[in-house]
Amino acid sequence: MRHRRDVVDSSMKKPIVIIGIVLVLGIFMLLFLGSKSDERSEIEVSNVLPIPEVIERPDAQTGQRMINTEKGFIPMNDVTVDPVVVYDGDVYVVSETAMYSILYYAQDDFFMVNLLDASDYENARRQAELVFLQELGVTQKEACTMSVDLVIPPYIDFEYVGSYGLSFCVNAQELP
Repeated sequence: MRHRRDVVDSSMKKPIVIIGIVLVLGIFMLLFLGSKSDERSEIEVSNVLPIPEVIERPDAQTGQRMINTEKGFIPMNDVTVDPVVVYDGDVYVVSETAMYSILYYAQDDFFMVNLLDASDYENARRQAELVFLQELGVTQKEACTMSVDLVIPPYIDFEYVGSYGLSFCVNAQELP
């Protein structure tokens, strides 16, 4: 009987050893190939995605904020201090009425002025531009160097949806 037990034990050892070797090789290959694919994906991503340019914002006086424009940084009233509403992603509602809404996207120093009164776009534009200049404490000339989009949103009027610009800037479009 003892002899038979040795035969059974040695025949059982072979599959266990083979399974062990396969597992060790599998783990080694997984670790080795896994690290190669991570390196490859890093290289591919770095070649595709540009590294964003970081521009340091100059200091401003209390109550003001420096914003980046096509002519460099200019001071404006800090509309991030007491906004109507703040949304995720640093989006500030500067002013909002039934006629218009003015939003500031802080990350990009971008302003969106939405005309909401389909019955009188001209009056909504005039009122929005007046409040825009007052709230920001900037001149018309300064406003024209800023990144501003004055739009009729599609949920207000799908026929006239589009960007019209500030009326006193060179890129202004006539409203319908």
